[in-house]
Amino acid sequence: MLKNLDIAFPTEYTREEKVKLARQSFSHFLQTILEVLISKRHPIDKNVEVLGSEHLNEALEQGKGCYIIAFHMGNWE
Repeated sequence: MLKNLDIAFPTEYTREEKVKLARQSFSHFLQTILEVLISKRHPIDKNVEVLGSEHLNEALEQGKGCYIIAFHMGNWE
């Protein structure tokens, strides 16, 4: 991870800042793994409301394309 940070930010961060950033990144990665494992036991889709699915179905029936706006689960970014 530090090698990649050295490539991406050769002069922008000190070594200590890169170590801190790497640790934070690793922590977020572990948290994401735990969230995925928990989500298998507690599915979130029961709390999801789909709005406007009739528009999607209509567009698909007409052979048209469409855009879908959806949320992103995770904390990686």
